Amino acid sequence: MRSRLHALHGLAVAAVLLLSTLPAHATFPGKNGRIAFIQGMDVYTMNSDGSDVKQLTNLGPDNGAAWESWSPDGKQIVFNDCS
Repeated sequence: MRSRLHALHGLAVAAVLLLSTLPAHATFPGKNGRIAFIQGMDVYTMNSDGSDVKQLTNLGPDNGAAWESWSPDGKQIVFNDCS
């Protein structure tokens, strides 16, 4: 019984660590399979497994992006500029 509790505790800790590393707001994957998300003040994309993270914008310290979304064909991303 005690080993089961330790195993469950380990799984709970791993789940919390995983969830804390995910972006707070991200899109569903576009037709290209990539997820768009905001990190800091810029737009990024990544594969649905979390690999191949790419920064798409560099808006500077006085600007920021919000509410990113894929176009219907999955080829472009639209976002609000919060300058």
